[in-house]
Amino acid sequence: MDAKKRIEAIRKRVSVRSFADAPSTVEMKETIRRLTTSHAGRKGPFGHTFRPFFVENVKTTGRIGTYGFIKNAPAFVGGVANKEFLALVDFAHAFEHLMLDLVAEGFGTCWLAETFKRGKISSITNVEGFIPAVSPVGIPARKKSLRERAIAGLARARTRRPPEELFFLSSLDEPLPKGHPLGDVFELVRIAPSGGNRQPWRLFIEEGIIRLYIKKSAVKSLFPVNIGALDAGIALAHLELGLDHLSYSFEYCDDAEAPPRKGMLHVASMKVSGAGL
Repeated sequence: MDAKKRIEAIRKRVSVRSFADAPSTVEMKETIRRLTTSHAGRKGPFGHTFRPFFVENVKTTGRIGTYGFIKNAPAFVGGVANKEFLALVDFAHAFEHLMLDLVAEGFGTCWLAETFKRGKISSITNVEGFIPAVSPVGIPARKKSLRERAIAGLARARTRRPPEELFFLSSLDEPLPKGHPLGDVFELVRIAPSGGNRQPWRLFIEEGIIRLYIKKSAVKSLFPVNIGALDAGIALAHLELGLDHLSYSFEYCDDAEAPPRKGMLHVASMKVSGAGL
């Protein structure tokens, strides 16, 4: 898909839990299937392969997890991965690309990872393996239900931390200056979805190297899946798309010099070059 469309999708996406109560057309189903299969085999930053699935004609009115109440969703997409931290980072990295492509085509989506009923999804899909996350897919309902509005409020759906709490130069005492060349790229990371919109990642840029850290409190998850790993993968997807969109060159690198930071886990580093750096 055109990179510009993905950037537009980043800016306009919202979590959708209520869908139009109308039969799916053959064209809709084929579009979802095509987009899903187009991402099969995608390699993440750490080399794990994305294994997506698509399920249509699923009756999903009602509760499938405590985070989201999904109504009238005609289809689901998801994938399988192992539970190792970096494998989950790669899963989320690929799944977010798929989610953005679906949004760009006019579909509503919603990350479900924390407490959806994996047994129910597994029985519907008949896929083997651990399912880190799924998303309903369909045409958004014209009006959100009262329940959906309440859930969005609890999840702080439109709330994001200010840039000075997320992006830094060499230390937490040096917030990224306003007008920095990477400011527009990092903004695309700032508005990325995360579990409960907690935004547990932090980005540092120093001497042409971007380093992504995750708060250790997000890594020690009580849920079946490591939410911090998923959040990191989503952030890396947005970071890559932003860098590519603004014509920055980048590559992931081994980074023995990544400094330890109190309460944080280093996830990934990339060398970046381009205008202003």
